[in-house]
Formats: sequence, C-alpha cells, structure tokens
Amino acid sequence: MATMQWILLEESKGYRIAAVGAQGVAFWEVPVSAGAGPKEVAAAAAKALEENDYRGSPLALALGPKSCLAATIRHQGRSMARDRQVMAYTLEEHLPLAAEKTVADFIVFPEEALAVAVEVALVGPLVAALEKAGLPVQSVAPLPLLALRQDMEADAPKAPLVVLWQHENTVELFDVTDGRPRLWRSLAAEPNVLLRELHVLARTHREEFSVRTHCLDGPLLDAVRSVPEVQDLSPHATAMAEAAATVAARRLQGQMQGWIELCRSPIGSGDPYGPIRGALRAVTITAVMLALMVSVALSIRTYRTQRLAEQYRQDQREAFQRALPDRAVPVGILSRLESEYQQMAGVTGQADVIPQPCSALRQLHQVLSALPSDLRYRVLEMRIESEQIYLEGEARHHGDADLLATELRNAGFEVEPPHTQQLATEGVAWRINASTKTGDDNQQPEGDPK
Repeated sequence: MATMQWILLEESKGYRIAAVGAQGVAFWEVPVSAGAGPKEVAAAAAKALEENDYRGSPLALALGPKSCLAATIRHQGRSMARDRQVMAYTLEEHLPLAAEKTVADFIVFPEEALAVAVEVALVGPLVAALEKAGLPVQSVAPLPLLALRQDMEADAPKAPLVVLWQHENTVELFDVTDGRPRLWRSLAAEPNVLLRELHVLARTHREEFSVRTHCLDGPLLDAVRSVPEVQDLSPHATAMAEAAATVAARRLQGQMQGWIELCRSPIGSGDPYGPIRGALRAVTITAVMLALMVSVALSIRTYRTQRLAEQYRQDQREAFQRALPDRAVPVGILSRLESEYQQMAGVTGQADVIPQPCSALRQLHQVLSALPSDLRYRVLEMRIESEQIYLEGEARHHGDADLLATELRNAGFEVEPPHTQQLATEGVAWRINASTKTGDDNQQPEGDPK
C-alpha cells in the first residue's frame, strides 16, 4: 500500500489503532479508561494518532460484536431487498429496537438476507466526536465481518462452510454460502454454548458440513470434533484484528467493496465517493493540467497564426509597393488592386470580372448540407482544394456511393462517377471527386450559408 491507512478498532477492553502500510499491520493501544464516553475516546484516539505520524486522512471504525445486532431475515424478492426502508422495518421484528433508532445494512441472498444493525444512540455520538476531533470517519463496519471477508478472499469455499473465529472472550460463528455469510452469531467462548449452536446448524443443513476455525483453544476444538456432522475440520491461527484491519485498509483505498457499511445517516455522512476520493482527486488534477496544456497550445497556435497573418499582410504591402511604387499603401489592398484592375480592363477593352476565390468554409458547409442524413455511411477523409472537392469513406453497398454522388449533383456540384471497392470484411470503400460549377455568371452551388 502506497500510503498508511488508519483503523480504530473497538474491542472488549477498549480501543486500538491499526496502521496498515507496506510493512504490514501495526497496533497501538488507545489510552482511555474503561467506560469512557465518546468525547474522551475521540480525544485519546486523536492524541495516539498524532503521536504516530497521522496526517488527517480518512479512517475506518471497526465495531466489536457487542455493538452490533445481527439477524437473518426473509424477503420477497430483489425489489424488496433493494428498498432499504422496507428491509429495516422487516428487521425491526427481530430486534429490541425500533427501526428509526438503528442504522442497518444487508447481505442479500435470493430469499433471505443477513441484516446487521447498530444503535444510533450508541455509535452516532462516537462518530460525531471523532469528526469533531479532526478524525474524518469514512467507513463503519463490524470487525468480525471485516475479518471474515479477508478469510474468504484468501480461500473462498465452493460448498457450505461454518467458520468459527475466537476473538477475546467470544467465538464468532458464521454460516457461509457462496463465500458470503448468511448467518452470524456471537457466542460466549464456552464448549457447551458452541456445541448447542453446532447441533442447531447440523439440523439446519441436514447433511455433513465443513468447519474452518481460527484461534480456537483446545476445549473448543475438542467440542467441534465431537459433532458427528462435522466432516472436515481445518484449524487456522489468523488473528481477527489483523485480518479486519487489512480489509478495512483496502476499503479505504477503494480496492474492495464491503459487505456491510454502516456509515450512513444519521450516524455519519457516509461519503459515497470516499473509497475513490483519491482517484477522483487524481482525475481532477489531470483534467486541470490537460485543460491548461490545451490552453497553452491554443495560445501558441494563435500567436503563430497572428504572426503568419502579419507576415502575409507585409508581403501584400511590399507587392503593392513594387506594383505601384508611386502610390501610398492603402488599408484595403485587395479592393484597391481590384479597382486598378477594373480601370486597366476598361482602358484595354477587357471588362472581365476578376475571378473570385472560393471559400473553403463555404464549400465545406455546402458539402455537409448536401450529404444525406438518412443513409448509413462514414466519411473518412474530405479535402477541399480551390474548386475541387475529394471525398473518401465507407458504406454498406455500392449503390450508396451513387446516392451520395446524386445528392451532391442535386446540390449544384459537378460530380464524377464514384469509385467503389469491396472491403475484406463487409461494406464497400468509396471515393468521390466533385467540383463547383463555373460559368459566365460564376454560379455557386445552392445552399450557401446565410
């Protein structure tokens, strides 16, 4: 990880700070007495962070199991599952609190969902105190589910799996399907309590199931082995706090979407762009730099164009002085030359009108106006040279090129028969040569812009 990510972990004896960086995970105790209020916790956390080179970046709050309420609820389809308010009122039947007093999030399965809620009066003041102390909270999530996410990232099972993870004085029990928990129980770390829950799960699964354990002590492992339905037992020694901190850091960096996010109103603002705030900032800086570079390039191009225009004007003045050395250089050189030409034509009896140059912009407008809008084709190249116009492109059929040529003729252009060639994949390539009609009255094609 390029920068340090900071997580405040709630545990049974208090709080710890986890710093996740390139060297791994480091922990510091937050020096706060038991039973301290939100303001005292926030002040102690801010002091501990400041002493460890914290620079004001967003942090994550990992809540212990004692602060979370979990239940598996039924729903009536995806439309209901997407309605957070309806799901919250469904969860209300399983909790001792009203839906208005909680903030909840859900892990949705086809017919049911694992709901996790926290009490606003319990977590809200802590988040507010942290924000007031200069510690912006970007994410709030249950510590056990963060750790389970890391476990599933490392080895996601294909078959149903029960995960048992001992942390402090509790055992977190997860019933996992397709790599996600559909049931979460926080149990006392006692063999008889664990046995009772495993027997309930055995009746629920109605078949043998696998169990993965983390940090279970000897009596608890013996209790698991005594359950006949447990067909595969794989003990591990991963610490829950370290696994949770690793996932929380990845969520802060926007590298992973969380299962549960509780930083929602009224607990916190829950910046929806928080995980990608760094990327958005980089994109904004890049866009500003690009706009600046384009502005500088346009300024340079404008300066060069002005210099070139001034050079052309100087060339015109010098040419006028060479042609009419006894005349002062006028402001409108072209109009003066036209007047002199008319006078000379009258003296010699040649009253021809001076040929007018063709405007490339006018011809471009006339060509674009003539091209049909209800035909599928693609113009790859268009060149306008004096009165000559060259078009190249692709179309579906050979006849489409004839239609394009016909439309150009109807607009007043002289058009040669189009050249077409079958492409290797599909469609045809076409080339059309056209010119503006000229005559005694120097007639221009119709469709001149106003």
